[in-house]
Amino acid sequence: DIETVVLNKKLGLGLKIALGFLILWAVMRSIDIGEFFMLIKDANLIYLLLCGGLLNIDRFFMAFKWGLLINHKNKGDITYYSLVKSYYLSSVASSIVPPTVGEDIVRGLSVSRDGMSSESVLSSILTERIFGTLSMFLLVSGTLFLLTWRYPQLDRTLFYGAITLAITLIFFIIMSFYLPMGRFIQSIPFLRSEGRFVSLINKSYKAYQAYRHSKKRIIIFVLLSILENCFVVVGIYWIALSIRVDVTLFDMFLTVPAITLFSKIPITFGGLGVQEGIFVTLLSLIGVPTTQAFTISILGRVINIVAVLPVFLTLYFWGLNRAELPNSHINE
Repeated sequence: DIETVVLNKKLGLGLKIALGFLILWAVMRSIDIGEFFMLIKDANLIYLLLCGGLLNIDRFFMAFKWGLLINHKNKGDITYYSLVKSYYLSSVASSIVPPTVGEDIVRGLSVSRDGMSSESVLSSILTERIFGTLSMFLLVSGTLFLLTWRYPQLDRTLFYGAITLAITLIFFIIMSFYLPMGRFIQSIPFLRSEGRFVSLINKSYKAYQAYRHSKKRIIIFVLLSILENCFVVVGIYWIALSIRVDVTLFDMFLTVPAITLFSKIPITFGGLGVQEGIFVTLLSLIGVPTTQAFTISILGRVINIVAVLPVFLTLYFWGLNRAELPNSHINE
């Protein structure tokens, strides 16, 4: 029953939002509210503007990376402008749609309207998410190892967990590219039935498997994804400097990738409460006080929305409009 499914989804969303506020309230009980507002008031605007600028550079960089995958067969299928536009649209929509999946749907629909086939879009997003997650696990494994090396008193459980997940994901990727595995998946009764949706899934999976012939492109994508995550580290470091937190860039490099990864756990809507709790917990490992860590998280959330709005409005109302920038691709 469709109405029941819709009702259950609404109830699930409501529970996630309620749980998010509950966790946020629990975290806020451990901070000094007066100090929090003082830190916000006295924040250095220059560092916040630098962080906002880096965030916009990151959006163009993410669009370039996606262009490596979405144009891997026929170079020039979609313009770089279209990819950039879709990322800004999904960034703005992230405040009202479920993160990750909702954002993927928004940018997928955006480039589909610009002429890209649904199976090409779906397979490129699937590939991007899989290898983007792999790059994150690899980076987090390395940074957690360095963290436990720098602070020997810390437990290595998180490091062992991250490296285990990275190895598991590599095994999954190899198996998903393996043709007999593809035949096994397509032998599932549901996927053998007729229908437009099932046909889209099968075509998308075949398109995804075609990426195994683009090893160079995939390796470049993974390396660029690791570099992109370093942008996040620098951005968070600048936010920390804006409220005069006494911390080094190296220490932020050891903790921020893990914060980014664990904040994506879909327990609450948009990681509400979870992100703040993880910031407080992991930054405490490098000596950042609770109130300052909480403030960094909140400023990060605000900048993530506010910084993209001027460029988003420019793209859609005053600036590029229908202009086509050069396609992003790397010759194999």
